[in-house]
Amino acid sequence: MKKVVSVVLALVVIVAMTACGSKEDVNKAEGNKDGQVAYKYYEMMDGDNPQYYFEANMEDQFLDEEASPDEEVPEPTKGIMAEARDGKDKFVLLEGETEFVSRQIETGKDSFEVRDSEKKYTKTEAEPEEDMKMVYVKTDKLEMDGTTYQYDEYQSSYELPSDLDEEVMDTYLYIKRFLVDDQGELKALIYRQEMQGKDGKENQPIYQRIERITKLESKAPKDLFEIPKDYKEVEELDDEAAYDDEELLEEE
Repeated sequence: MKKVVSVVLALVVIVAMTACGSKEDVNKAEGNKDGQVAYKYYEMMDGDNPQYYFEANMEDQFLDEEASPDEEVPEPTKGIMAEARDGKDKFVLLEGETEFVSRQIETGKDSFEVRDSEKKYTKTEAEPEEDMKMVYVKTDKLEMDGTTYQYDEYQSSYELPSDLDEEVMDTYLYIKRFLVDDQGELKALIYRQEMQGKDGKENQPIYQRIERITKLESKAPKDLFEIPKDYKEVEELDDEAAYDDEELLEEE
């Protein structure tokens, strides 16, 4: 669904930005620690004072909700990424195909898109974040890459007008799963976007992003959040610079 694409991307980039949930649900989630297998990672990444740095192999895909059962699910987009937080306000996201080519910095007040290879960056005013906690839903198991993992699932939700009737509101779920191995080590994060089914129907998947963790640290390098003084501020960055040279040559 095209109208949720921008919302999906914003939820992934700004992890702390989650949709509404009652205070009663939030308190229940924060107090219900027994039985959770990845609670320490939730606290590290989504707690009151998140501090962490991780690198991961990433794949994401938008799922075509209008496709017939005979049509194939589109192949996921793959790449690498890194993410870091230094307390409540500072957030960094790095992404690329085979190496990091873009760095997005959020400071609470400003948002920067940095191209380190060009020593250039853009600056805009940061969007305000919703200061809401996600709700713990369940602990369960799933299989990924031939291995069975346990995971804790957290959710938040928001509403948008229906495609069929603007006066009817559809409910969308933002889902985050923390996957751990038998030793309790965080192995992956899974983000899902689903439209909640009505009248007992199953939820409609919209989007999924898998981040397979390759490196995890409790604190991030400080220089990730900084822009060197010799970098130049520009109005717009060249998108083509984000591609590998080999791919550009093939296109030419």
